[in-house]
Amino acid sequence: MSEEKAYIVQYVGFQTALDEDTFLQSWTPFASSIKSAGMLHIDVYSLKDKEILTYIARNVWPAEAFLKNFPTGVPGAARTQDVNVLQFGGYWLKPDDIEKPESMTLFFQKEAAESEDGTVRARVTEKVPFRQMIMRLQNEQEVQSTNEQLVFDCKHIKSL
Repeated sequence: MSEEKAYIVQYVGFQTALDEDTFLQSWTPFASSIKSAGMLHIDVYSLKDKEILTYIARNVWPAEAFLKNFPTGVPGAARTQDVNVLQFGGYWLKPDDIEKPESMTLFFQKEAAESEDGTVRARVTEKVPFRQMIMRLQNEQEVQSTNEQLVFDCKHIKSL
């Protein structure tokens, strides 16, 4: 496996009315159990606009462990009594990009597009719902979600 495809970043969104402390208390045991499947680390972010999602997790995996656990590139759907879960799937991650940013803007795009001011990541498999994801560390302009892309402004709140 090439160094370019040695790691995968998986994004999992959460929609909930739970306050941050309650959400993190209920999320931590689940996240700890899934982390034991070979994940390097998990970072949870609070989102600026909570209309679509409240939180998003950035899970970094060695590619081999991720594909062993999720051969289609996307875990199955999940839901609890208080939390709806949206699986964005896995995207190729370069070794230089493993460390978490404190804040970022994520663009999940249905169609591939060029980006001069962000890091473009391609989906791992055809089953991943968005063709590519773009991450910007600094987003100078306000961009809204559309039918073609979902946009999330993220601020780090917890690591496992």
